[in-house]
Order: sequence, then structure tokens, then C-alpha cells
Amino acid sequence: HADGGLRAILYEVSNTFDQHHGYLAPVPAGRDARAPIDQSTAKQLYVSPFIGMESRYDFRLAEPGERLAIAIQQWVPEGGQLLARQTGRRRALSDAALLRAFFAYPLMSLKVIAAIHWEALRLWVKGARLEERPAPPARAVTLIEPAGRVAAE
Repeated sequence: HADGGLRAILYEVSNTFDQHHGYLAPVPAGRDARAPIDQSTAKQLYVSPFIGMESRYDFRLAEPGERLAIAIQQWVPEGGQLLARQTGRRRALSDAALLRAFFAYPLMSLKVIAAIHWEALRLWVKGARLEERPAPPARAVTLIEPAGRVAAE
């Protein structure tokens, strides 16, 4: 916001089919910046062939500053299915920083893609049911109302 306060968070979800979808969630003005931010939305983008579309994401994060800490819990009708966490430190974005990252983590994207497909193969061999992939959302970004409901299109 113009006053320097955090007013919204854009979460971007991607899948291995080169599809991306954003979830734009407002952050209430005047909230205690030390309190965690809790936001929730219904899943709109097909991500895994083993997790149906009837699920939702709960996001919890500390207000970004010098550090970032975020947790994402995915819920399906049967209960909690996936928990992902990420932490990081703020760094200046420069050519030198990008080169250091490139040489520090060579081929990291390929490693991640290979690991995703390896785990998918293991699940399939164990008999996990495959979910059909629907068409991607009509809009690139879903607007989330403050209570976590998806705004009407």
C-alpha cells in the first residue's frame, strides 16, 4: 500500500503441465504485524494426478520482512493431506546474486521435476487412484474474500 503496509498477498501455484494460477488474498488494514496471517481458499488449479479438485488450501505466514516463513496445508474431504513449509531470507536481486544461485544449485529445477515424477511413479505402483485433469481456470487469478471464500466471478 502507499503507506508501506501489507494489503494483499498473491500466492502462485504451478503444476508440471506448465500451468499457473494465482490466489489474491487481502490483508486487513490495521492488523497486528506481529500476528500470523491466516488465509484460505478453494483449490482452482489441477496440481497432482493423485489429489482431486475438491480440496482447499490454508495459508499461514508471518508478515514478510527480512525473513519469510510460510506454511500451506491442503485439505481434502477426508482431512488434511499435504503440509508444505518454506523459509527464506531477503536478498538483493542482482546479476551477481543470480549467478551465485545458479552455480550453487546447478540443475535444481531438473532435480525437482525428476523427484516429482519418481514419487508419482511410486504412488501409481502402490495403486493410488489417478484423478482426471480438468480444464485450467478461466481466469489467471482468483480473488479471495477476507473470510476465505472465493469471490464470485
